[in-house]
Amino acid sequence: MTTRPDGPGADGLARAEAHPTPRVAHGGLPGLVAALGAALLTTVALVLWYPIDMAAIERADDAGWDTTLLHPHQFLLSAVLLGACLYSWVTAFVTVRAFRSPEPS
Repeated sequence: MTTRPDGPGADGLARAEAHPTPRVAHGGLPGLVAALGAALLTTVALVLWYPIDMAAIERADDAGWDTTLLHPHQFLLSAVLLGACLYSWVTAFVTVRAFRSPEPS
């Protein structure tokens, strides 16, 4: 099927050329603050988790429990906290880069 120069296909092409591709706006200052705040909060949670983890293992050991039963769950929780911390810092880095980059013209 061919379209005529004056048909709907030609009109759509003319409209597409008349309207440039819209720019994608980054999050701006609120997005930057949110990303950095999330990164800081997950870092604090990660730093505070270690003494809690050690205290739980010590209490279980003092009570005569088998502490090897605690390790798989605590290891997974530590891994989740570490992953959340890394993800939030990568997000903050990408947001800072987007915030500092010049907007496309």
